[in-house]
Amino acid sequence: MFRLRACLAVVLGASALLASCGDSDDGIATVVMGDVSSPAYEALSGLLRTGGAVEDARLLIVDGDARGAGALVDDPVIQAHLAKGGVLMLADAKAAHKQADMVGLARASHPGDSHAVLIRRGLDRNGRPEIFMLEFPVQAGQQEASQSELRLFRLAVPTFMNPPVRQVGSFNPPAGLLYVVFNFSIPTQSIGLGATYGGDDSQNTPQHTSGVWTYKYTLLLENGQVATGDRQFLVIESQVDASPINQALGTTAMAANKSGSGFSTSNMGWFQVQLAAQIKPDNPANFQYQTDGPQNANQTTQVTTGVQFAMNFAEPFGGGTNNFTYNDSESQDLTAWEVVNATNGAIGSWTWINQDPWMYNDPSRWDGYGFGGGLHGIGEFREPNNLALSQLVSDARIVYATPSVLSDIETFDHLTTIIYLNVWDKGGGVKSATGGMQIHNIWSIDMSAVLPIPIASITFSANPVSVKTTNQVTGTVTLQSPAKVDTPVLLKSNSLNASVLASVTVPMGQSSADFQVLINGNNIGSGDSTVATIQAYAGFGLQTQLTITN
Repeated sequence: MFRLRACLAVVLGASALLASCGDSDDGIATVVMGDVSSPAYEALSGLLRTGGAVEDARLLIVDGDARGAGALVDDPVIQAHLAKGGVLMLADAKAAHKQADMVGLARASHPGDSHAVLIRRGLDRNGRPEIFMLEFPVQAGQQEASQSELRLFRLAVPTFMNPPVRQVGSFNPPAGLLYVVFNFSIPTQSIGLGATYGGDDSQNTPQHTSGVWTYKYTLLLENGQVATGDRQFLVIESQVDASPINQALGTTAMAANKSGSGFSTSNMGWFQVQLAAQIKPDNPANFQYQTDGPQNANQTTQVTTGVQFAMNFAEPFGGGTNNFTYNDSESQDLTAWEVVNATNGAIGSWTWINQDPWMYNDPSRWDGYGFGGGLHGIGEFREPNNLALSQLVSDARIVYATPSVLSDIETFDHLTTIIYLNVWDKGGGVKSATGGMQIHNIWSIDMSAVLPIPIASITFSANPVSVKTTNQVTGTVTLQSPAKVDTPVLLKSNSLNASVLASVTVPMGQSSADFQVLINGNNIGSGDSTVATIQAYAGFGLQTQLTITN
């Protein structure tokens, strides 16, 4: 899954940051369209190299305040930039901008105002459309971004521009399966927890925590009976990399120092003891729960998050109906944590709980020495276990099916809560306090993005074509309407005298794409000809004939 962690450990500073993420030392090639006045844009100072040509830019920046809602979706410069794999950043994006423009440009959106939103389009490793969005939302009741938020946004942008190599899961789709992948992320989130032991420690600086949120939506079409689709499946994955420290904001270690056989009672830092996640559709009547993961409580050293379900799909080129089993999973080390999936009581709800922050492989100590204790013996602190002090990677997945084909915008809520614990003793007995970090994200996707568009025609630059004058001809496949996403069209020829590639992609917003047909005169007698049947398939199939003469 796409993760933002890859470049977060580098120091601030343009050259070091960019070099670590694969960019040149002189910055990301950027073109600014019109006037831009935005703290989010200013936060990227030193990372960008502006002033070049639009066709050479990797990043295109537009100010939402300078454009009306809906002005971007039909802009030919923006469409061409995204079509070549460039990144678009809309600074000061209002909710109206995102509804009118982001859905049109990326088939997805994050409702509400944003300091900035970045989108990128492309194809996944299987040649299917994949869309990426980095959202820098305006927090409720806070119109201006804080300096720490801007600093973390600055770190997130180069990683979004140069994503790390993602893990290849077990999902291996057949050629005819139609699906679209959406990847959503936000900059690293952090809260500053007050000083230790009750908040009156003047010697220690605040402890900054961190959380990296990434979301992956895989929208699949079941079309075994009807070409336009029988129903859709949606796999939603929510992953959080949580840590009680944040190196980017200066917290490199917890304030937890040992003194002799126990801890110094004046230096116990905050550590994480619980993470809860929920995934809910806004319109539950439109979605039927299928499965989810992780599914069972787990008190061992590893938990596997996996989902599996069966669906029908149409084989390309009139091959009939076939059955496909979606199966994808990932394992995470969760030493000393217990995973509780509350699906039986509340669909799409999980909790990761530290079994005992001070447990030394002794399950019997899950008692009063837990959250509020932490005593190894009378009056002696114990060191929290490793995951209480470091990183927890939580991975939750849920699968929905629609009762019938949906073509509207559907919205999903993600709520994550992380609980931190502080323990101290100033001579009056052991005391504890809790702090929390809650992130609420809402993502909307266009369910019609996976629905196929009929193929209107297949034409050739010459037909018939003579092998005496050329060895190739240009074919054009045309859809009945512009593609809503980058649309792969499978190609097939029944003749050894006319060779085609396996597929061609119709770019989003366009209706046609060209492909080359390599021809030869093998086994065609002088003065004779042969007819090749060229087939195209993208949910709907069409074929036409090409005459080759010798």
